[in-house]
Amino acid sequence: MASGEPSLAEVCKTLQNVRILRLCFCDVAGIRRLRAVRLPADNDARTRFLQDLTQTGIGMCVACIALPAYGDVAVPGTGLDAVGEIRLCPDWPSLRCLPWKAGHAMVQLVMRNIDGGTWDMCPRSALKRAAGELAKHGLRMECGFESEFILYRKDSQGKRVPVDKSVYCQETAFEDMADILDEMTSCLEEMDIGIVQFHGESSPGQYEIVTRHCDALQAVDKLLETRAAIYGVAKKHGLIPSFLPKVDNKVAGSGCHMHFSLLEISTGKNLFESVSNLSKVDTAKPTFPAQLEQFIAGVLRALPAVMMLTVPSPNSFRRLVPSCWAGCFIIWGVQNREAPLRLTLMPTNEAGSFKTTNMELKLFDGTAQPHLGVAAVISAGLYGMAKALSLPNPVQIDPVDLSEVQAAAEGVFRLPTSIPAAIDGLSSVPGYSMMTEVMGKDLLNVVMVVRKAEYDF
Repeated sequence: MASGEPSLAEVCKTLQNVRILRLCFCDVAGIRRLRAVRLPADNDARTRFLQDLTQTGIGMCVACIALPAYGDVAVPGTGLDAVGEIRLCPDWPSLRCLPWKAGHAMVQLVMRNIDGGTWDMCPRSALKRAAGELAKHGLRMECGFESEFILYRKDSQGKRVPVDKSVYCQETAFEDMADILDEMTSCLEEMDIGIVQFHGESSPGQYEIVTRHCDALQAVDKLLETRAAIYGVAKKHGLIPSFLPKVDNKVAGSGCHMHFSLLEISTGKNLFESVSNLSKVDTAKPTFPAQLEQFIAGVLRALPAVMMLTVPSPNSFRRLVPSCWAGCFIIWGVQNREAPLRLTLMPTNEAGSFKTTNMELKLFDGTAQPHLGVAAVISAGLYGMAKALSLPNPVQIDPVDLSEVQAAAEGVFRLPTSIPAAIDGLSSVPGYSMMTEVMGKDLLNVVMVVRKAEYDF
């Protein structure tokens, strides 16, 4: 649907040919879940049903937001168990009819307390809170995502195997799956999800669909809808998609790189467009607007904490291998794909001149709860603005090529290499206190307890 809160009449009109409405949410383990309802055929009954659904939602046990990836069990230490209920209420601007499944629609949910107030553990509400804090500085975030996934088929023995054995951007890989990729991207366009590009990726059977940037909350909702569309279309053709970060240690993993920009609310101007001195990045640091540099510096300093919301699973850490373009060190760079924070460049009409529109965060994958991941990035940026931090010089080589003396002199350090190490160090990470303040201490505790339980399983 169009941005802004739609009226009940507009919701009814969108759903006029829909029989089944999927009420969707993503839990802290990054698993997409849903409840489904059948809509009454009678128009008056349908209107009353949707009005009640809007006002009171449907009930769910509080523990269900904190189930680990390995099973439907309440993890001790989250404070969430069999006692207590929340209400799942549709956030109608996210309503989408499903092109691959006629008569079905999906909508993302807001989690509310039984009295109607916002539940502190609601991931979408955490992102809304973070965006609200950023708005107090006159700024808003836009972002887009690169969705990487591997397509599998079953061989004659019923074993899952990749659909091909191709390499990066190989033409035959695209041609073999052209009809399916066409259907996937056509569905996304029908759902108002813009496509930047799509192509074969490095691993056997691996593909990437890059979706266009938009407001942070919309972008995350559209990321989840993109995964639903990829799965739905693939299943129609007897294929199985996987968004896991690392399914085989011998080949490249699948990320979900996030590209973000900061815009002035009053003017709509992208602050990245004011970055200058981009033609001499090997000898001089680019010049940033003050707020933008502070924001990026905050994200950089807080990466050891941010990563527990963006690459948070045991499988995530298998992908974070040096010299594999995964971003394993606390650095930033200009067009350096070994940096977890990469300033992107594009040419201008003037020879030898460049411009930028966004920063890429490579530390993001399909096991993250993406609302919480983006909220963590914003919170870290707010920390940088509160402390007026500045960026160090960009690192323009693979950091493993630095000697120990050089790395120490330039402040280049490896990110945590395991979930226990990352969690144990959280209290000393710059910016983590801002994350707890913005996102909620109890919510972050739930995330860390669940992720540690997944590691221990």
